[in-house]
Amino acid sequence: MSKELLIAGIINASINIAAAQNHSTDFLFPATLDRKCGYINQTGDWVIEPQFHYAEFFGGNGLAMVKVGDILHETAGYINKTGNYVVEPIYANLGDFGANGLAWFKTVYQEGKPSKCGFLDTTGKIVIEPQFDAARTFNQFNICPVLVNNKWGFIDTTGKMVIEPQFQDVSDFGDNGLGVVEYQNKYGYIDTTGRWVIEPKFDIAFKFNQFGLATVRNNGLVGFIDTTGNYAIEQQFDDRDNPAFGANGLAPVPYKGKYGYIDTTGRWVIEPQFLNAWLFNSNGLAMVLTKKGYGYINTSGSYVIEPRFTFAYDFDQYGLAVIEINRKCGLIDTTGKIIVPPLYYNLFVNSGVIFATLNKRWGILDRNGNLIHRLNVDGVKQEHY
Repeated sequence: MSKELLIAGIINASINIAAAQNHSTDFLFPATLDRKCGYINQTGDWVIEPQFHYAEFFGGNGLAMVKVGDILHETAGYINKTGNYVVEPIYANLGDFGANGLAWFKTVYQEGKPSKCGFLDTTGKIVIEPQFDAARTFNQFNICPVLVNNKWGFIDTTGKMVIEPQFQDVSDFGDNGLGVVEYQNKYGYIDTTGRWVIEPKFDIAFKFNQFGLATVRNNGLVGFIDTTGNYAIEQQFDDRDNPAFGANGLAPVPYKGKYGYIDTTGRWVIEPQFLNAWLFNSNGLAMVLTKKGYGYINTSGSYVIEPRFTFAYDFDQYGLAVIEINRKCGLIDTTGKIIVPPLYYNLFVNSGVIFATLNKRWGILDRNGNLIHRLNVDGVKQEHY
């Protein structure tokens, strides 16, 4: 699929175009022009002129990470929506801000002084001095993974080590307070004090979900364990991906080369029959792949939108999905009705605004696929939900 052009339009399946435009009036999109990054608004006007080597989306705190320089000598900082630096671009790299308002930073390497990671707040003030080899984002329990001498441990918001570095790798904590760690080439689960709750015995493991289940792999098969470490759903699924449960309690799982859906007891709700399958969306639809192409089913396994697309994406929060027919992109709604005809080299929706490309020109479309704004850009960054 070509990435040459994008077209953005205001869409909302339940309201008119003007209302959809009002929804995104303060949203800024990273865009490029002449190999420089800046930010445009929903009408395509430059709000922050292209001047950066790299630019991220603005976060909920109103800050965006940008990089200046070039790929060999770039440094990172944070700007606000006026384009002014809140954190000067003096760091080798910067992480995302956690809910506690702290983000990791990495110092620029200097001869005789290797790069180290510390933490700063949203004003750029250093809260934890640079001392770690690597760092990640603070989690919901206000502890954060840091790397010291090739071992991962956890610190609190003062920088104090609360779980000593001892792990080969660490992953997310579930809301139940259990976190996945790798120790001596096996994965297990610790609590927020570092105590082993489930000994390391899995080839790979993932965090616990809202149903108290976690996906694990052993000896080429996948199953689901409970918080005691025992199998709630026995190992039986193909080792093809990392099955997970959606909010409706159904998980797409591969079994003997086909995908179906199980519930949290392991019972088949939709028998294995698809070449691939994805989680159910909040709209009650799940995308599946068959020999006929991509389509969408409901929770009974019946097709709501028959498989007929050569490629497709999941529905977004606006009830729209990007589909492809003969390598051209369009948009459908949850009934399968084509909202934007498949005419574009690329098309996606950013915060209610449709971006697509046609004949190497960028523009903005309305919900009927009509061009409403031409864009003086070379590219627009796609938002990931």
